[in-house]
Amino acid sequence: MHAGDASLVTGLVAERRPVRTGIRVVFALAVMALAIAGFAAHWIPLHLLASLLLVTCAVSWILWRRSHMGPRIAVSGLSQAIDPGISPTRMGDETLFASLPVAAVLVDAVNGIILDANPAALRLYGCSIDALRGSPLTALEAGTGGGANPGSDGGLATHKRADGSTFSVELAIRPFEHGGRAVQFVAIRDLTGERALASALELSERRYAQLVQLSLGMVFEHDLDGRLGKVNAAFACALGYPESELIGRNLGEFVVTRQRDAFHRYLLEVNRNGSSSGLVNVVDSAGSERLWEFRHRLSSGADGNAQVICSAIDVSERRHNERRLNETTRRDTLTGCYNRRQLEYVQAEAGSSARWACVVVDVDSLKRTNDTYGHTAGDQAILRLARFLERIVHEHDVIVRLGGDEFAILMPEHDRQALDAYVSRLQAAQATQETTPFSFGFALRKDNEDMEHTIQRADHQMIERRLIERISIRLDSPGSPRQVEIHQPVLPLHPGPGADVIDIKRAAEQS
Repeated sequence: MHAGDASLVTGLVAERRPVRTGIRVVFALAVMALAIAGFAAHWIPLHLLASLLLVTCAVSWILWRRSHMGPRIAVSGLSQAIDPGISPTRMGDETLFASLPVAAVLVDAVNGIILDANPAALRLYGCSIDALRGSPLTALEAGTGGGANPGSDGGLATHKRADGSTFSVELAIRPFEHGGRAVQFVAIRDLTGERALASALELSERRYAQLVQLSLGMVFEHDLDGRLGKVNAAFACALGYPESELIGRNLGEFVVTRQRDAFHRYLLEVNRNGSSSGLVNVVDSAGSERLWEFRHRLSSGADGNAQVICSAIDVSERRHNERRLNETTRRDTLTGCYNRRQLEYVQAEAGSSARWACVVVDVDSLKRTNDTYGHTAGDQAILRLARFLERIVHEHDVIVRLGGDEFAILMPEHDRQALDAYVSRLQAAQATQETTPFSFGFALRKDNEDMEHTIQRADHQMIERRLIERISIRLDSPGSPRQVEIHQPVLPLHPGPGADVIDIKRAAEQS
């Protein structure tokens, strides 16, 4: 290393600056003298003279500023180390070089020897200026000590500090000349923090991916057309397909046919509102229908395209248990038939325009049975009637225990012919004493009446039929004075609107 290399930074600026400054001063004075002489000779008007003097002063100030400001260092990802608008032959003074926040060194372009380093570089490498001056730039590299020239544009490298620790750097090299000598300005950016941040981000992404895969809930994403992107193991297991076969398929393929229109509305909703939640029925690979509860949110993917992030759980068993529990509350504990709570469900499922029918069946003389043989015998009589009704009803008909000894057979969609078939079957059972003695009445829905009114009309008919049967039995019994019976007061079989059903039943028991 030459002795003069240590002061190269100062010499680079000092050698040519006085000459250039002098030439510019002489040029400015000459222009001013010519302008004044032209004015004295009346060649140049006063206002033109003033303009020439102003322009001369402005140009002189600009040239002086350029000669003294030196190069400007721009550190932005080290994509450019020196402003390209500045001539590489003018390096600037030591003050600017020393105040750079980024580590920088000056290197002989021929032999790669470090000529100078700024304080930021000394802090980065943890050494003194004397330790760096005269050393080859490659000596900073980890595991090397040669004197090879650095690359023309820089790049990535691994350097070592004075304590032996290594770190990643990015080099940006800008060449310039001084007195016919090639010199390089090398800006050095420490990548340790960025690499640590990138590693932490990569580790976080791996942990997130593992968490998604290990999740017992279904996690997946799809685009705004419904095409599946990423899916986790729980999603693939729920549908019964390998993960690889699900990627690229449309989620709508797995939605039950009756909900396809709702699925298209869901895509529009999540695109418009940014989120959506609800229930959807899907079909797995075995053809089984499952119920999913989902929550979805719109997000931007890594490529900038919109993706819908989805989370779902299978609630089929929960819904089944809820229905079982709900049905249990609508079941009679003694017979297992439905209780009165079922009436509103039957009417709701049938619809407002349904032409339903009902048959009301009542155990005969249950009070007498309870009083004579006990309530256990009465319960057995009720159970025998319930089992008999279960044997004769059709698949979609419903048996409801209205209370006590009274049952109703509800037929959501029946015509008169089907109802007559029920009546014939019940009359045959009465004749053969197939089950507990009973009475019955029936009715078809009128206009838009609700089910309770239809049942009430069937109940009225049952009471009328019971009265007629009991009166007929008394008239036909041996030894009975028929004339006396005929002249006994007879209850009205078609009570008026104000008649009480309880009073009619009481009269029937007394008759």
